[in-house]
Amino acid sequence: MRSSSHSELKPENLQATESFKLRGAYNRLASLSDEERRLKVVAHSSGDRGKALTYAGRLPM
Repeated sequence: MRSSSHSELKPENLQATESFKLRGAYNRLASLSDEERRLKVVAHSSGDRGKALTYAGRLPM
């Protein structure tokens, strides 16, 4: 018996920050209002979350 299912892989480890955290960090920064963007953003993490937030902050919104 043969199945006709289709699977796709999304290797998050190939992201610039090597984790899935970049997607969430970018979406959060992109959702900030103009007033919120004028304030500073701080991440209490030196791991994947902090790295992703730093990288996302450099991307065009």
